[in-house]
Formats: sequence, structure tokens, C-alpha cells
Amino acid sequence: MTARPAFLKSRAAAALALALLATGADARPVLRASVTVGADLVTIGDFFDDAGALADRAIFRAPDLGTTGTVPAWRVIAEARAAGLADATEGNLVEISVTRSAREIGAGEIQRLVGAAVARQMNIAGADSLQITFDAPLEPRLADERSATPIRVASVSLLPGQDRFEALLLLDRGGSQDRIRLRGAAVEVVDILTLARPVVRGEVVTADDLVVDRVPKRQAGAVRPIAAEEIAGLAARRTLRAGQPVVVSDFTKPVLVQRGETVAIVFESPGLILTARGQALEPGALGQTVSVLNQQSKRSVIGVVTGQGRVTIGGRTPVASLAGGPKP
Repeated sequence: MTARPAFLKSRAAAALALALLATGADARPVLRASVTVGADLVTIGDFFDDAGALADRAIFRAPDLGTTGTVPAWRVIAEARAAGLADATEGNLVEISVTRSAREIGAGEIQRLVGAAVARQMNIAGADSLQITFDAPLEPRLADERSATPIRVASVSLLPGQDRFEALLLLDRGGSQDRIRLRGAAVEVVDILTLARPVVRGEVVTADDLVVDRVPKRQAGAVRPIAAEEIAGLAARRTLRAGQPVVVSDFTKPVLVQRGETVAIVFESPGLILTARGQALEPGALGQTVSVLNQQSKRSVIGVVTGQGRVTIGGRTPVASLAGGPKP
């Protein structure tokens, strides 16, 4: 490799030295045009890049939670220099925007907190079993976003026999706590199945005919919770009105064979299926046993209702009863 001339080495070293000096001259604290803080105090490090050992020194109080304020750039420089940041400069900035961030506590979160606390006080398994109403509309609140517990229920008082409560909440505002008093009513409720429309006797209900209503537990009385699947597909034993609580005893399997109705009689055995026309001698629901008059043999046979207008005979029932005469 060919050695570089000494004068070239000297020139490169000088250029490097000048670059280092220039870099050192420019490595001064740089004032930011806007600042966002979570604490209640604004530090030198919040205002300046490269603030060094003075970064944690507080020089201004932050604005209120969730708000933005401005401060003249010259004043920030003056406070920073007074704190020891001698080479601070405002550059071309006139004022600095300072925003205090916050966590918003919505009305829904407040209601859930109070509901859970009231449920515990009432010895109820969960807040889902409570209907909570407040005397005044709930408003969102702003809390310190750094707080592990931005809002909590400090106490709950119940008024005996009146379904009334009073709750005290503490809101963490960073440097202080707000005390929030809420009053309202708490009623234990249960879900009951009701009819969405009137149903006449014998009519089959579907899932669309059934709705779930939440009612005070004391109004539900002895009505037990029922799933819609237990009722859908059954027929009403009597005429029922809309909004009426559903009781299992009000329903039965739908009648698929009416008395006097012409039905299909089906005889089934391994490898053999015979059909004939008959007349039902009694009504029957799915799975019920009914008597049917074979219109060919004029004999009465007994079968099981297996569908709309269909009676199936199996087992040891003679085939001759279907064909109208003896069969060897």
C-alpha cells in the first residue's frame, strides 16, 4: 500500500478537529415548541433536548388535567438559566405549548364501580343482578394517567327498606384527590322469559315469540328462569297475553294428529314398510300413542304419532290389520 503524504495527514486531522469543534458548539440544549407531560410539574428535560444532569429539575407547574396552556419562550429560557442551564436559547420560538395529559373515566366505568360496590354491600353475587339508577346524570371525569388506581369507591351506605344508596368515590388528580358523592337507587332484578305477542290455545310458539325481560326480583315471585329453547316449538294450553311471564305448565307438545283426521298409517319392520289410510280416533302429540281406524280393514290399531298426520306402527302389530285381510 502506498503511504499518504504527511501534508495530507495533517489536513485530514485538522478537518476532523474542526468537525468535532463544530459538533460540540451545536450540542446545546434545544427548546421544544410543544410539550406534553403527565405530572403536575414541568421539568427542564420536558422543555429541552439534551438537558443533561438538569433534566429532572422542575421549573413550572403544569396546567390542569386534560388542558393546554402556553408560556413565553423567553421565560422558559430565563428559568432554565437560573436553574443552571447557562447555554439555553429560545432560537426562533416565541411561546411554548404545554399539555397536561389525563385519563378519562367514563360514566360507564363509574357505574360499574359503584354497581359492584353496592352488590357487595347487599350480599349479591354480582352487579349484573342489580339495576342501578343515579339521582343525577353521570359525567366523565379526568384522572392522573400515571395512577394505578385513578378512581375508587371509598364507601357505600345503604338506606334500609328504600333501595337507596350513597357512595363516596375518590378521584386521583395527581397532586390531589377529588371527593365525589353519588346517590341513587339499586334494585335486585332477574331475567324472566315473556311473550312478545298474544298466543291462542293450541298455537305453537317460536323463538321469535319469546323475549327476555328484566324485572325486580320481588315482582317475579315464584317464576323460575326458563331458557327460550325449553318453550320454542311447544303449543299453548290456553290463550296467553303479550308480556305474560312464561311458565312451563302453560305449554305442551303440539297436537300433530287431530281426532277424526285422516292420517297415514305406517307399519315399519326390518326390510318392510307398508302404508294405509286411517282415521284418528283421538288426538295426539309427537311421541304419544293413539288409536286409529284402518279404513280398509275397519279395524282399530294403536300406533305412535311420528309426524303431522302420521302414525307409525311397529313391533308385533299384525300386518293383516293394514292390508284388510289375513296374511299367511
